[in-house]
Amino acid sequence: MKNVKTTWKEKIFYAFGNMGSYILWAFIGVYLTIYVTECLQPGDPLVNLLGYITLGSRIFDAFSDILMGILIKKTNSRFGKPVFGLESRSFHWS
Repeated sequence: MKNVKTTWKEKIFYAFGNMGSYILWAFIGVYLTIYVTECLQPGDPLVNLLGYITLGSRIFDAFSDILMGILIKKTNSRFGKPVFGLESRSFHWS
């Protein structure tokens, strides 16, 4: 593997790359917390269902991120390797 020099802009944009996902999960978490505490009773089976749905989606997200990373690493197309942030553009060109 070659040593590649990254600029400070690339480091900053890489750090903020997943911010949208974290903001979305924060909104979902706050909404579910308010909904469960204000609208549902403590023994309601819907509380357990919402918890399992949230847990399942987090576990799916963890494994799908790993699988997508492996898929991108093994991709060799006529456009070359996908560039971070430009993957969706390569689909429009094909």
